[in-house]
Amino acid sequence: MIDADSLIAERLQSAFPDWHVASEQDPGITFPAIIFAVSGDGQVGNGPKRWPLSLAVNILDDTETVFESVEAVYAEIRSWRGKTSPHGHVVLVADTSLISRVASTVVGNRSIQQYAGSFDVLART
Repeated sequence: MIDADSLIAERLQSAFPDWHVASEQDPGITFPAIIFAVSGDGQVGNGPKRWPLSLAVNILDDTETVFESVEAVYAEIRSWRGKTSPHGHVVLVADTSLISRVASTVVGNRSIQQYAGSFDVLART
């Protein structure tokens, strides 16, 4: 069985080591941040050791730099095809929902914007 959370967390943390990367929000969040959720239906019709996954990402950053962060996250996720980590190998990545602006808020004295999008990821163990 695949450890999908660890696969995604490892890929994102290695690409963005100075960012807050988590699979859920927590009170100690710092910015920029990527909050992700990954789910899957098992090995449905994809043969042994192939796992279709749905990946949802939320990118939060200062208003002035958020779009640069969105571009970097999008490019990174799209580059995963063919990459292997201790948690699995990414066979395919496809957009399912364009990363779009969701909300903005004030955190302390900072104006933070949030963007969200989703991808289909086919992984192999």
